[in-house]
Amino acid sequence: MTESKSDPSTGIARRLETFRKRIPWWRLANFVGLLVLLTVVLPFVVYAVPQVVGANQSYVVLSGSMEPTISPGDAIIVESVEPSAIDEGDVITFTRDGNAYTTTHRVTEIRDSEAGLEFRTKGDANAQADQAPVAASQVEGRVASIGGVALVIPLVGNVVQFAGTTVGFGVLVVVPLGALVLTEAWNRRSETGARDGAGDAQSGSERGWLTLQPADLKLTLLVTSAFAAYSVWIASIVLSFWTIAVAASTVTAFLLLARLYTSSGGVR
Repeated sequence: MTESKSDPSTGIARRLETFRKRIPWWRLANFVGLLVLLTVVLPFVVYAVPQVVGANQSYVVLSGSMEPTISPGDAIIVESVEPSAIDEGDVITFTRDGNAYTTTHRVTEIRDSEAGLEFRTKGDANAQADQAPVAASQVEGRVASIGGVALVIPLVGNVVQFAGTTVGFGVLVVVPLGALVLTEAWNRRSETGARDGAGDAQSGSERGWLTLQPADLKLTLLVTSAFAAYSVWIASIVLSFWTIAVAASTVTAFLLLARLYTSSGGVR
C-alpha cells in the first residue's frame, strides 16, 4: 500500500488561510488606527496635564541654548523640588528677577552663600556659563527625567503654534472633524442598507462592516476626551478666536462620540 506525502507548504497555506478568515481585519485596522491616534495625542495630554506623570509644570522652549538635549519648539516637563535636592548636572528651570520668561539650563556648580543656595548654570550649547548665579528662590523646578534622560516632548510647541494659524486650524480641527462626520454618515447609510436587505443576515453584516462597535467607540471617546480637555485648557490660557474655536470643535466631537457610544449600547 502506497501513501502520498503531503506538501508541508500546503498545510502552512491552509493554516494561514484559516487564520486570515478568523481575524476580523477591519477591527484590527481600527485598533491600530486608534493606537496611533492615542500615541499622537498622549504627548499633548502630558504637556497639558503634567500631573499625570508626577510633574507640576510644563513649558515650551524657545531658544537653542540647550541643544542637542532640548531644541526650540520642544516641551519640557518640570517637577517642583526643594533646592537642596538639586544636584550638579540637573537641568533646572528658573526665572530671573524682572524677566517675564523662564530659562532652562544645566547646573554646573552649587554654592552655599550668605543668602542661601546658589546655582551656577550653563546651556549645553553655550560656550560660556551664565554670568549671574541662580538663587534658590528663582528656581521654578527641575526638568523631570527618566533613567537620567530629561523628559522632553519634541515639537509640541511647534504644533501648538501651528494650531493657532488658519491653516493649522483647518488641518488639525476642521479636516478631522469633517472626516468624523462623513464617516458616521457613511456608517448610518450602511446600516440602513443592511436593514433593507431583509432576510440575508450575512449580507447585512457585510454591508455594515464600517460601523464602529462599542469597544472601538469607547477607546475613541477616551482619546477625544483627553484632546478636548487639552484644547479647553489651552483656550483658558490663550484667549483667542482660534483657541476658542478649536476647543468648541473638539468638545463638539466629544459630545457626538458620547452620544454615539450611549446609543450603541456601550453603557450598561
